[in-house]
Amino acid sequence: NRSSDGSRRHVCTSVACGFDHKDAGHVARSGIAQSDQGKLQFLLANMHLLVERYIAPITDQKGYALLKNPGGRKVDVFISHTWNEPAHNFLTSLEHALEGTENLWISAFALPQHTSVRGAHLETEFMKSPFVEALRSATMCIVMLDGALDVFQRAWCGFEVALSGQMHVPVMAWFPEILDVEGCRAKAERLDIRFMQCSTGEDLTRIKLEVGIQFADFTDLNNHLRELFAERLDVYAKVLRRNAEQVRKVQELERRAKSSKNQGDRMQEVTTRRMSLIRRLAVEQRAAATR
Repeated sequence: NRSSDGSRRHVCTSVACGFDHKDAGHVARSGIAQSDQGKLQFLLANMHLLVERYIAPITDQKGYALLKNPGGRKVDVFISHTWNEPAHNFLTSLEHALEGTENLWISAFALPQHTSVRGAHLETEFMKSPFVEALRSATMCIVMLDGALDVFQRAWCGFEVALSGQMHVPVMAWFPEILDVEGCRAKAERLDIRFMQCSTGEDLTRIKLEVGIQFADFTDLNNHLRELFAERLDVYAKVLRRNAEQVRKVQELERRAKSSKNQGDRMQEVTTRRMSLIRRLAVEQRAAATR
């Protein structure tokens, strides 16, 4: 919703909203004119918001995963992703990409996120830190590529993928959406970890220091990452070609649904068909990644 001066503001469902809105203005929904109610836009929660509002407040010295599994679990699949993608898309797509019995390492849930201890895992020797140990024990690393392709600009993702290759952990590029392969390729070819970003300067400094220890230099690491992503994208392109007819049908169904008067019902059918297709693509990619 926009305030009188044209700036965006958050609209709260409750008058007594307990969430921190940072620098954004906010108003209770009851204070919005009826004529403006239909103009409201839903706030898409990314992982930053999910952690801040729901994970950090209920965790302390332990991560959310240990609260739910006090005895711990062996990591089967390590998930490398940016925290900028919509949390719902991220979590839903994982359900379609993986078997329900697999144990996942997702940093937001695995590491303590309370402000008093967040980042404490980096104070240990880097190669003995929890995320490295998790990656070392995993049978696969899945890199989540969202529509914005932010993964090619995030230092943590680049470093996790590089370590996967060093540890001989198979890497699978997972596409929650049916992405443009050539667009992915163009970004992957320009990948340069020297210019990647982190949420904090401290993390970025630590990663760059570790790159100098674990790899010959940035050129060596960049070449390694570009080759790895090129190989994964080749696999994805082959899988798309094998399923070209199914992809075309889903895209045509989506186009018709958007122009339909019964858009809600039609889009539900599109979502079901798309997720079924994406699941099939994931199974084929995974088989190729482990060969």
